[in-house]
Amino acid sequence: MATTTDERAGRARVSTEDERGSPWEPTPVPPALLRAARDLRAHLTNAEHALWACIRRKQLRGFRFRRQHPVAQYVLDFYCPAARLAVEVDGGQHGTDGGRARDAARAAFLGGQGIRVLRFWNSDVQANLEGVLVRIWEALREAEGGPPPPTPPGGG
Repeated sequence: MATTTDERAGRARVSTEDERGSPWEPTPVPPALLRAARDLRAHLTNAEHALWACIRRKQLRGFRFRRQHPVAQYVLDFYCPAARLAVEVDGGQHGTDGGRARDAARAAFLGGQGIRVLRFWNSDVQANLEGVLVRIWEALREAEGGPPPPTPPGGG
């Protein structure tokens, strides 16, 4: 691990290796976005808590997810960098015309970055957590280049 200084920003930057051994250097996150992500992590909804309990610690196909992960100007509810998969858990504000327009713009931007977005309603996560996990499982399998799995994941 090496530490360098970004002269323009006056910040220390740490270079490490990712899971595949490739050099990785974090992208500086604007302080306001970082504060927003930290606040969102501290105040997850009940649906986000339930889903996080099932996908954290590589419980789903061994993939690591991050919660409230900043990407550009957005904070993704859950993000799996290895599969380039974002999982969003939405409340009622996303059902409005303005919410749908913002979500479409966000999905288009993320798609342009090579990130696939799966969206679920809070009520879907709460009423059918297993079904949500199966959809995420299938997306992870597709990201690996294989067909959807024959059986859903066990437990969580």
